[in-house]
Amino acid sequence: MNKSPVSALKRSDSADKILIYPDPLLTLKSEPVEVIGEEVKTLAEQMTMLMKSAPGTGIAAPQVGVLQRVIVIDLSCGEGTSDDDIVTMVNPHILETEGTIIDEEGCLSIPNIYADIERPSKVKVKFQNLEGEEEEITTEDRVARCVMHEMEHLDGKLFWEHLGPFRRNILKLKFGRIQRGFR
Repeated sequence: MNKSPVSALKRSDSADKILIYPDPLLTLKSEPVEVIGEEVKTLAEQMTMLMKSAPGTGIAAPQVGVLQRVIVIDLSCGEGTSDDDIVTMVNPHILETEGTIIDEEGCLSIPNIYADIERPSKVKVKFQNLEGEEEEITTEDRVARCVMHEMEHLDGKLFWEHLGPFRRNILKLKFGRIQRGFR
């Protein structure tokens, strides 16, 4: 039985939970989506539901166990109520960035851990929508941060990799304590 491109790169049949560090899938590079069919659309729906329920402002396919280049972003950064604020980006890539800003960042796959991370303040990204049409959008501030963060997940990178080794190890130790029930 042949598996579809999405099925071949999935851990399970449903993207029903967010993977938590140190899950090894979070460190693997994702493959481009070749065909945007029903499986990809279903994946996007599942990702959107998980992102909203977390709650979060973005989620990448590797965070739900699928090694495909798909991210979902809430353009309102959690402040809107409309589904029009949610955009699915298939095979996204950065066209240009501008400026820098340092702000606090967290991750659904590393819950309750936050750090100040330097990111571009403006990001222009090109991607395919769920109909396979190419789109470009320019994002700023928190949305630009979210786009960059989620795109790094597609390359197997976590936000704390922007930190020096000492600060990163402190956060990993803190995360381990939180996971074991100690604060």
